[in-house]
Amino acid sequence: MITCTMLTVLLSILSIFIAVVENRSHKVRVITVNSFTISLRLALMGTSLLQGVLLIVYWSLRSKVNKAYSIFFSKSGVFAGSDCKKLMIFEFILISIVQPYTFNIVILDNDYSFITLDDLITICVLCRSYFLFKLLYDASYYNSYRAQWVGNLTDVDNMMKFALKTILQTQVYRFIIGLLVLSVIFFALIITTIEKGINKQVRTYSDAIFLTFVTEITIGYGDIIPSSVITQVVSVFICFCGAFMFAMLMISIQNSMDLSDNESSAFNDIKFNIDSKALNKLAVKVVQNWWILRKMRKKNLPRFTQVIKYNKNLTKFKLTRMKTKASHNTNMKTTIYNMGWASRQRTKQLCKSFKELDDYEQISTTIIKRQLVISKKCTFIEMNCQEMLENLTGVRDDKKYVRLSSFNPRGSSLNNNLAFLKKQKDLAVKRLLMRYSQSTVHDTEDNLTPDRKN
Repeated sequence: MITCTMLTVLLSILSIFIAVVENRSHKVRVITVNSFTISLRLALMGTSLLQGVLLIVYWSLRSKVNKAYSIFFSKSGVFAGSDCKKLMIFEFILISIVQPYTFNIVILDNDYSFITLDDLITICVLCRSYFLFKLLYDASYYNSYRAQWVGNLTDVDNMMKFALKTILQTQVYRFIIGLLVLSVIFFALIITTIEKGINKQVRTYSDAIFLTFVTEITIGYGDIIPSSVITQVVSVFICFCGAFMFAMLMISIQNSMDLSDNESSAFNDIKFNIDSKALNKLAVKVVQNWWILRKMRKKNLPRFTQVIKYNKNLTKFKLTRMKTKASHNTNMKTTIYNMGWASRQRTKQLCKSFKELDDYEQISTTIIKRQLVISKKCTFIEMNCQEMLENLTGVRDDKKYVRLSSFNPRGSSLNNNLAFLKKQKDLAVKRLLMRYSQSTVHDTEDNLTPDRKN
């Protein structure tokens, strides 16, 4: 499929070249019909037919692969669902627009503009540069079937937007430079086609490129101006395109200037050292002013100016110290948090701030204390059960005596320990009842009556 797209791009470039050559071969608006013009028209129709065959092969392969990967009924993506049919229809309409065999059919003729059907179809042929963007889109890994499968799993709404965003993030400078070059060439061809024979300032293709470039970077010297209304509308689109590209360029430059976590921590440490040096200089000035003021007080000299100077330096010193201390505390917290994150990331992933970290430590400390209290209580219950067995039976049989297993709060979870203690308690009670029943088998009512009477 990529091969079909590449061949379609090559044929689109060839058809654009043929259309521009035919349009520029006539210096006047009225086209002279000759063998050269007819041969160019036939060559353009031949390239369009070849493009149609390639598109049929491409979309047949695309539909088969979609059915194989079950993406045709997917909820998102350009090559999925109803969007696939819309795009296919658009591409076939785009390649079917070619110059007819008839010539010099005037569409618009007034004092400001003169457009024929040949000029309009030439502009439509220039729109076949769309296939270049399609090649970049198809060749991107973010539009592959694996990427679409991952996007469907992660509930991506539109795979086309996702692929375009990833291309802009990974290759932003190439995209801006390529879009600038293509837009200048595309709009210059349109201006040359429309202004031919009307505007004396746009005589060559270089004049149109200069006008397009100056308009796109929003300078506008005014030495070359569009004469027709259609060219003025095209100039408005050129301005919007230039504003979009410069906005993208500014955003990419700003993102490249952002500091990473390690760089920001290093910057904060270096800035703290610089602020500390400045703070030391201010402290020296404050001490000097205080010492001069002290001497002046002892000598009873007028010191109003010196008091104002001292208070001013002291206030400046206090403010600088507060700012430096606050930034240092924040930077130290950030540095400690980043240093310890590698070891805490498995157990403390939910700690997004130091407050949450403190809450986590308090909760963990409380849980540990509760586990210790519960373990002590369970150990006490175990000892009481053992003593109760010995006291009720009266005799401790070392052969039949089975010691209860010790409680280990660290070896198993808390619920398992409690369940184990409950089970051991039930076994101890059963063992006690069995021993008590065996000891009272030989007792009679006569032996028990004196006790009742007593």
